Amino acid sequence: MPTLILVSTSKLPGVDRSIDVVIPAFNAERYLERAVASVFGLGRVGVRAIIVDDGSTDGTATIAQRFADREPDRCRLLRSDRNCGVSVARNLGIEAATATWVAFLDADDYFLPNRLDAFDALPDSDLEQLDGLYQSTRILAAAASDLEGANGDASTFGIQRPLTGVALLAELLTGYCWATSGIVVRRSLLKRCGGFDPARKIAEDCHLWFRLASFAALRAGSLDAPVSVYWRHEQNTFTPRIEHRVPMLDAMLDAWGFAQRQRAAPPVLQTFAAAVPAYALRSIVAAREAHAPAIARRLLLMLARSRPRAALRTPFLRQAWALLRAHQPVAAGAR
Repeated sequence: MPTLILVSTSKLPGVDRSIDVVIPAFNAERYLERAVASVFGLGRVGVRAIIVDDGSTDGTATIAQRFADREPDRCRLLRSDRNCGVSVARNLGIEAATATWVAFLDADDYFLPNRLDAFDALPDSDLEQLDGLYQSTRILAAAASDLEGANGDASTFGIQRPLTGVALLAELLTGYCWATSGIVVRRSLLKRCGGFDPARKIAEDCHLWFRLASFAALRAGSLDAPVSVYWRHEQNTFTPRIEHRVPMLDAMLDAWGFAQRQRAAPPVLQTFAAAVPAYALRSIVAAREAHAPAIARRLLLMLARSRPRAALRTPFLRQAWALLRAHQPVAAGAR
């Protein structure tokens, strides 16, 4: 077995590039060793794995404990006596983190060797002004049928353009985000945002990214090559359904309220005001085309009740309401 060479990337004594990688794990005995090994395999000083065993009933805890015993300086194990869900597990990891930066890795996914190359290549002056760095993720599947999902047969997942500021927020509010394993974020920023919302089972990750993008300095790393792998298999394959647009819109609306409470800059609030009704309209059209009028009505009423002025003053939404009431075919120009 080749000797692992640990590489230090601190360029100045005062610049902290330490990273805690939070790994939520529930009944992940088939994959956990690969995930943790991919973190250690980066060969980088200042990276620690925090495994959160979320009440597993298989051999997950045994595997995790073996890593923690063997590498006490590079691995910490947290255990829950019952399954609380991935958001709770991630939040426990964030609370236990001590590094300046936090990355995420689901137990059935893994990092590629270039995971931190873009982060480590940043000059110290750039890093000091940065809150988060996002990159793309490769999609691999246990079976060809497992590739069918939100990305169709796409092999990558994530925003493919180097966007910042309100342009990045607007892109996120189309409902298309990066994978959790594709971003590195300041721990202090995650605490300010409150982490992941345990009440959300769908779009809980996007909900956090919306809030981060409303005031944080996020930017793209290198987008030439993916930095992690999202492993699709029979237990985790996400099949998009039209009803999932309801929790996504709810996540957007809640993040909009968060931005208002945080007194976000006017361009940020204007971006929410334009992008969220636009997403709602596209979703209403999609629901009509899927012969799901109840979902379409729910989407429209959700927006109207949460942001009455936005709903009443948006011509597209008035048109959508008229279409729903009249049960007319959706015009091509409404897309």
